[in-house]
Amino acid sequence: MRGMLQPRTSATTAEPGRQAVTGSWWLFTLDPIAARERVEYDGRVYQVEGDPER
Repeated sequence: MRGMLQPRTSATTAEPGRQAVTGSWWLFTLDPIAARERVEYDGRVYQVEGDPER
């Protein structure tokens, strides 16, 4: 797949004894993608969660 991947947002969630960081990304591509699809970019695999914006 050819495209461009950029960081979008991140969130920090604090729980007793744990701190989690969640991030999301923008993927710009000419290839159509769907919810729950896996996308390989630069040797890493990402899971699409929810319906992509068009």
